Amino acid sequence: MIIWDLEGFSSVSKTRSSYLLGSNGFIYVFDVTRSVTDASLDEEIDFITKKYPNITLKIIGNKCDEKDSTTIEKHLKSKNINVHSFVSAKTGDGVNQLFNDIALNISSL
Repeated sequence: MIIWDLEGFSSVSKTRSSYLLGSNGFIYVFDVTRSVTDASLDEEIDFITKKYPNITLKIIGNKCDEKDSTTIEKHLKSKNINVHSFVSAKTGDGVNQLFNDIALNISSL
């Protein structure tokens, strides 16, 4: 796997398309503790699914160690956004499983 961390861009739509060419999957990570992330999430997901319709997309909520993910998951489902999993980069909870899932998905292409 080759992993590009595009952190720092205000929007995935502002990422140079050459960075994304040849991608087999996207991991879109959002911060469950920042409401600004949630506010733009549906717009970002819409852009990715329209621009790259045949690519696997996993939506991941990070910092699950700091906030209850159940409430967030219900809220996002009401907006038709299905979160693949909630992880904690700090504790490592769920991170290995996420990358195993991605690797299995990509290897079956």
